[in-house]
Amino acid sequence: MVKKIFITGAGGFIGSELVLGLNKLKYEVHALDRFFSYPFLSDNNTYYYKNDLNKFSRKNLKNF
Repeated sequence: MVKKIFITGAGGFIGSELVLGLNKLKYEVHALDRFFSYPFLSDNNTYYYKNDLNKFSRKNLKNF
């Protein structure tokens, strides 16, 4: 069973390091930020969402 994790603020330094580290640990990573300024490794287990969390409604996040 694949473990899933959702990271907000994934475009910053700490968030991007979390994405990379959890990706190496074989997590399915869902990363959200308003902007992404750091490069990410391309992987099938990582999904990037470029948007402002304040603009999401609770129903948009129900699948996570």
